[in-house]
Amino acid sequence: MSSLIRFRTLFVAAAMLIAPAACNKDKTGKEADKTAEAVNDKADNLRDQARDVRETSANRQQALTDKAADKAEDTAKDMKDLAQDTADRTNKALDKTAEQAADVKEDIGDRRDTVAKKARDNARDIADEAKDVGKGARKLADAEHDFQYAKMVRVQTLRSVHAVMASQPMLINAFSSSLPILEGDRALINEKMQILQMRLDETGNQIETLNGVDAASWEQRHDDVNKAMDRLDDAREDAWKALDGAKRLDRTSMR
Repeated sequence: MSSLIRFRTLFVAAAMLIAPAACNKDKTGKEADKTAEAVNDKADNLRDQARDVRETSANRQQALTDKAADKAEDTAKDMKDLAQDTADRTNKALDKTAEQAADVKEDIGDRRDTVAKKARDNARDIADEAKDVGKGARKLADAEHDFQYAKMVRVQTLRSVHAVMASQPMLINAFSSSLPILEGDRALINEKMQILQMRLDETGNQIETLNGVDAASWEQRHDDVNKAMDRLDDAREDAWKALDGAKRLDRTSMR
């Protein structure tokens, strides 16, 4: 009877080892999820800003090119008309032709100044938008730093919980080996122990892989690890239940 009481005390103590380690699961997980989402949002904003700058620059450059081409075409037409008009005029109209030539020259200068001013304005606008993209890049870098820290904390928490879980097979095996359990129940315990060990290996690998996940893939991969941890906890409970419900050779229940 005293042996049974000692076993029940050890069983409760072993089962309670899991609670302190698991209590930080939601807190660290939510923090890592939050920082990953922030990185993704800022990356999307930065990509949108960069795309807008490229499109704006291209559109303005094309508009400037079109405008310069139009001005050049108009100027060429004016020069051609002037030449034709000059050829047709008599000596009496030479003064008027010279005046027209002066007007055309002045118009060419005005058009050149207009195109140059548009080019300067365009360059200044693009430079301002590039500054905004630079600010977005700095915000993205800050968010990425926050995510990396939160991810490190989360992975360390998962490793701690996993380490506690990894101690359970040893405890269960120690208890089952020291008691005269019926062979059928011992086989069931061994089966549950194999499943528990499989879950330990599976979860351990996923936790280590999670350490290299980026913000864009974090949500799905983190959810996979959380589900693996739930399966591990279920396997742990099943193993303890098998041990607790095992019958001894004197046909009495462990309970």
